[in-house]
Amino acid sequence: MKIKMFGKKSVSAVLFWLVILCLFGVLMLTINYFPRLLQKESSLLLLSLQPLINYFALLIPLALLFYSFQRKTLFTRQSMRYLYLFAWCSLFAAVYNFYVALSFFEVGFLEAFFLHSFSNLVLMVFALFVAAIFQQGFQIQTENDLTV
Repeated sequence: MKIKMFGKKSVSAVLFWLVILCLFGVLMLTINYFPRLLQKESSLLLLSLQPLINYFALLIPLALLFYSFQRKTLFTRQSMRYLYLFAWCSLFAAVYNFYVALSFFEVGFLEAFFLHSFSNLVLMVFALFVAAIFQQGFQIQTENDLTV
């Protein structure tokens, strides 16, 4: 049995709907949790917003990326844009986590937030590598389209 990775009925389509479902769950939790969040002190507000910002900063570009993988042609400018968007959002989440870690000097917070920042930076580098591969694939696909 052969499993399709890209296209309409593929792994990328299943992952797209899974990410959309996760985004919907995070949105529902945010709506339910936000009124209680606003009652906290401003220093705790920064700490409480951290997971929400991470989820939205990574899940939205990931959903767009999986959506672009459902197309017939894989190497498109739109796919590259979504990969770069994913990389920039990962960088934003890493910088935000680093800022939160520096704002709270407790040892448990520092280790967790620095580890989270590092994982976001790894995701960013991985997305940039994949974007470079997609850029080369796009150039080869464009050259093939011109020669045919």
